[in-house]
Amino acid sequence: MSLLTHEAPPTLASLLQNAGVTKSAVIHVAGPSALPTLVWLCAQGFAGVAHLRSLRTRALEDCDVLIIGRPCDAFELKRTLHLARRMRPGALLIAPLHSDLRGAGAAVERLLHGSGFIPEHNPLDGRAAIVVARRQLSMKKAA
Repeated sequence: MSLLTHEAPPTLASLLQNAGVTKSAVIHVAGPSALPTLVWLCAQGFAGVAHLRSLRTRALEDCDVLIIGRPCDAFELKRTLHLARRMRPGALLIAPLHSDLRGAGAAVERLLHGSGFIPEHNPLDGRAAIVVARRQLSMKKAA
């Protein structure tokens, strides 16, 4: 099932709903523009919302959802995925992509898989502006 439509980019509400995120989920938001997202999540009734000042924290091990609050370029996405490896299996990562990565779906998909994440939508769609990926349950390396 695709979380993205061709008509318009998905809203955070639809991303969370389609991914099965409940109001009791532990949601961490990181990035310089996290405040509006935090306020919105709280206003929508999400109880376990917190701001992460750094992705170098043990708090990643406890979250159900990590939302990156600003668009990631290639370097930031690699760094984010490296640090997000600490997330527990099944946790969801939502990260907007900088315009230089839109249309680079194959490269984004390789980064996700290489870091132990499975895309929840098809990043090969040139319109995909948001990465939605779930931490793999098994981290067996492919031969």
